Amino acid sequence: MAEQVTLTLPDSLAQRVHEVATLTQRPLEDVLLEWLRRGSIEPGKSLEAIAPPQQSPASTRSRYTLRGLPLQMSEDFDAPMPELWESLGE
Repeated sequence: MAEQVTLTLPDSLAQRVHEVATLTQRPLEDVLLEWLRRGSIEPGKSLEAIAPPQQSPASTRSRYTLRGLPLQMSEDFDAPMPELWESLGE
């Protein structure tokens, strides 16, 4: 049976959870549950050792510039282009 718990996280940890959840595109609850499970399996490890390396949202945005943006393609995107093939043959 699951038990619901309310936690008050320090700002730095809350920020880290939000960053990891955003980077991995997962709900906050899933990230926290994974960290708690890992911590209970590997006693003596700090949360820092369990969490993935911290990346700033700015560096993530610069690496994945299209992430989160709607993608629209023209209806004739994959239409044949004989003029292109003709120009390449010249």
